[in-house]
Amino acid sequence: MGLKLSFLGIRIEYKMNKLRMILICTLFFTSGFAAAVLVAQQRPEIVVPDVMVAFDQALKEVERGCPMLLEYAQMLEQENAKLNRTMNTLILKKD
Repeated sequence: MGLKLSFLGIRIEYKMNKLRMILICTLFFTSGFAAAVLVAQQRPEIVVPDVMVAFDQALKEVERGCPMLLEYAQMLEQENAKLNRTMNTLILKKD
């Protein structure tokens, strides 16, 4: 059992036992995992870009005083008033 590596045109062949192969694979795995965790901590926008964009948009909206949210709430209140008037009119007609 051997490991054949090719780096910059140089071929290296290692003969190693099963334990060494497991240790090398574990080292590569943990190195990759550690690098991914480090990138996720330092630059989260790379790992979860959609969440970061949504968070930035929400933060900007809050900094502006939430005008869109207030407009939406006012529109809902107006629609609710219309529905209440219609419901009261229908109830009075029914009686």
